[in-house]
Amino acid sequence: MGSGRDKRKKAKPKAPGAGAEKTTRKTERNEGKAVKRAAQAAKGGDDDIDALLAQFALEEKAKSGADVREDVAAPSARVYASFTAHPTSGDIYLFGGEYFDGAADKQYTYADLYRYQTSRNKWSRVIAPKGPALRTSHQAAIIKQYLYVFGGELTSLNQSSFKHYRDLWRLDLESLQWEQLTSKGGPIARSGHRMVADKHSLILFGGFHDDGTGDAK
Repeated sequence: MGSGRDKRKKAKPKAPGAGAEKTTRKTERNEGKAVKRAAQAAKGGDDDIDALLAQFALEEKAKSGADVREDVAAPSARVYASFTAHPTSGDIYLFGGEYFDGAADKQYTYADLYRYQTSRNKWSRVIAPKGPALRTSHQAAIIKQYLYVFGGELTSLNQSSFKHYRDLWRLDLESLQWEQLTSKGGPIARSGHRMVADKHSLILFGGFHDDGTGDAK
């Protein structure tokens, strides 16, 4: 028999803050791995829509916060952007759209936001992170201080693949904060539709949807 002493090893007391430091290091390592995975996902071919969205997510994450850059050059050439007039301020908001570069045979889709001040004949670039992804042929409308964006589509650089959206977003034009609005049901994914504001409601009509099987609606 033993001497009766507890032969188990005594736990060494942890230094103050050691647990928090370990957790911080682990979190930093995980974040670094996540960044590497996102960067790898962003490397894709001209037909890779997931790569386009991954690259967009990286660029959004790099933005430090909301900002308005006054008196900038007009937006680049594009079609199928939304161009929405504010009912009281006289400002017009341009969002998204697409541009086809015939020389390179590539189509580029945007998710940038501009404000045109009719009273000054000046453009401003509105930086509002964490908003809708790259899209074209969507629709937008303004109710009170909110800009609403619904649907649209994204096409790969070589136009061989595409994605339709059915998400609804709103931007607070005062705080410049985006919010995705979720609800049960609602319209199916589509582009080329029409949407208008009626008092406190949005009215949506028509549009186009292709699920990739050739069954276009």
